[in-house]
Amino acid sequence: MVDDRDETFARLRATPFDALRAVSDARTADAGEGTPPDPTTALSPSQAPLAQPATTPETVRSGAVYDAVPTDPAFPLRHPFSIDGVRIDRLLFRPPAFEDVEAVMRGEITELEMHARMADVPIGVLRALRWVDSEIAFFIARSLAPEFDRR
Repeated sequence: MVDDRDETFARLRATPFDALRAVSDARTADAGEGTPPDPTTALSPSQAPLAQPATTPETVRSGAVYDAVPTDPAFPLRHPFSIDGVRIDRLLFRPPAFEDVEAVMRGEITELEMHARMADVPIGVLRALRWVDSEIAFFIARSLAPEFDRR
């Protein structure tokens, strides 16, 4: 009895949630609304479709595409604006790519260019910020980036 239970739980843990939901919905439709489906007869791990990680078009020069991190908070601007027909009302900074840090250290790009890459915006967007927004934006960007010898 305990072995059957452990085997069932192991199978359920290995099955992606979307696959379990699809099986559950199909069984509910077949059995009628009042009959709950039997979760112990879900798809086996070999039959379940593999869940693909969500990706965003945040490419870096190396061609890497990073998964979105839903806990990253966007910084709402006090003074939203439009530039090149695009409304800018918030900025979302992410930690810099290692190659960007190296480029700043070699003097190939400025720290401002790295901050623009961290926010995935053109550098002109950061230059267009009102002072109060730029102070907050650069504080956020510098808190995510490593320390440079800033003189």
